[in-house]
Amino acid sequence: MTIPSMLHIFLLWEPGGSLSVFLSSQYNTVTPADMQLVVKPFLFPMPIIKEGQIDMETLNQLGKDEVWLENRIKTSFAVDIKEILLATVDSNDEVRIFTYK
Repeated sequence: MTIPSMLHIFLLWEPGGSLSVFLSSQYNTVTPADMQLVVKPFLFPMPIIKEGQIDMETLNQLGKDEVWLENRIKTSFAVDIKEILLATVDSNDEVRIFTYK
C-alpha cells in the first residue's frame, strides 16, 4: 500500500480545534464539466398509477395516453392495472411497477 505524499494535502487548523483537509486541486476528482461532456439531467420517476388508478394528468404531461400505458403494462408485466399499487415512468419511458402482492 502506498501512502500519498503529504505535499498533495493541505491542512487547516480551524478555530474550534478541528482540522480541515484539502486535496491539491490537480488531484481532485474529474467531473463531466471538466471534460466538457454534455450530460442528461437527473429527473425523478413520475407516478402514473397509484393504488390501481391511472393518473391521467401525469400521463398527459408526459405526452402519453392510456392505450400506451395499458400496452406497456400488458407486454412487460402481464398484470391488470387494478393489481398495481404504484407504477412510475422515467425519462427513458421505462415503466416500473409495484404490486400489492
